[in-house]
Amino acid sequence: MDDKKVPDRDTKPVAPLGTQADLVLPLKESTYNGVLLKGRYLIEGELGRGGIGVVYLARDTQLLKRRVVIKVLLQGEEGSVHTEWFKKKFDQEIEALVRLDHPSIVGVLDAGDMPDGKPFFVMQYVEGATLRSLMTGEPIDFPRVASLVRQIGGALSAAHDKGIIHRDLKPENIMVQTMRDGEEIIKLIDFGIATVKDSQYATETAMNC
Repeated sequence: MDDKKVPDRDTKPVAPLGTQADLVLPLKESTYNGVLLKGRYLIEGELGRGGIGVVYLARDTQLLKRRVVIKVLLQGEEGSVHTEWFKKKFDQEIEALVRLDHPSIVGVLDAGDMPDGKPFFVMQYVEGATLRSLMTGEPIDFPRVASLVRQIGGALSAAHDKGIIHRDLKPENIMVQTMRDGEEIIKLIDFGIATVKDSQYATETAMNC
């Protein structure tokens, strides 16, 4: 069996790969720390959680230990309608990201089940800051705003063309990466409550959400 648990350890800020050694991420201790998924994804700590899933930082040990993000389904009481809805929305998020192939939308890389049976999927790690954090600093000049809005619009148009409505667009779900030449690239994240047209997981309950 590929999945295995190694002894728990205290979580410390992890310096990212590359040249920005001064940048660190605050990680929360979790029961999944040190778990190796599918023989390659080593979980290092919890990044955050929402209404449907918990997000973890991990390393792809088979690909130069690059950073990835793993989202694990939150589950309620077994057999509850609420849990069934969570699972369908979780599956639809994977479906939405599989449909989309756009430079301004986070990519999905893999999927599977945790050792305890909970489903997970692996996403591209976006090194950058949320649009919200940029908005809390100094005022953003108009040319910069125009560039960001143009990219956001392009990503939303691409999603709509594929029958996907994000439904949770907010500054916290827009990541901004700064490239070496100073260019800023946005990435839309968190399609957890998105509407997916003609979804293979659609039911009356899911389609009305």
